[in-house]
Amino acid sequence: MAIYNLFRGGYAVEFGKPCRECGALDENMLPVIVQPDNRVDGAYGYRDKIEWKQLLRLLFQRYGKAVEDLEVGDKLRVFLNPNHANVKSIFFDFREPVAGFQFDLTTVNDTDLSGKITKATYAEMGGIETVTQGDAFDTAETAQVEERTQWTIHPDNGYNPKVDVIELEIKALPKDVSKLNEMVMLIARRFEQDGYMM
Repeated sequence: MAIYNLFRGGYAVEFGKPCRECGALDENMLPVIVQPDNRVDGAYGYRDKIEWKQLLRLLFQRYGKAVEDLEVGDKLRVFLNPNHANVKSIFFDFREPVAGFQFDLTTVNDTDLSGKITKATYAEMGGIETVTQGDAFDTAETAQVEERTQWTIHPDNGYNPKVDVIELEIKALPKDVSKLNEMVMLIARRFEQDGYMM
């Protein structure tokens, strides 16, 4: 099992080591204190999004790894949440998913992401076609989600005074792992800032 820090902000491998500028690290190798950027959509971002192919580029840039190097149990750390962040939504657009790729949505410092989920499908060149509601994120469904499906998770209580990350933990891989190079998926996260470190 490997852990890959692919988030923006905080400590990144290409910034050098040791981590001279980010202060103390906790047992999960995350900064103890992270301040949000007060520019909307800047730096840590109150809203942030990333495409799957951008994650693969970061995986290669920071770790020299390709998609074929991924294994079940690996954790892709996608978003960094600063102290006192209150995660309001996590969004997935499975535009062109790959069958057999299963992942779970996890955190390391106990941010609770459980909550209602809205699933919508959309036409190739049109708008939303169907909308359904669910009670929770189901990791098994990620392996068989249909094309052009959007999921929006609204955590019931996404607040955490600690710095945390949102991870994709790989639960299963397709037989032909190289197909993940062609996957088209967008991931987004929105949080509100409920406090600051002095």
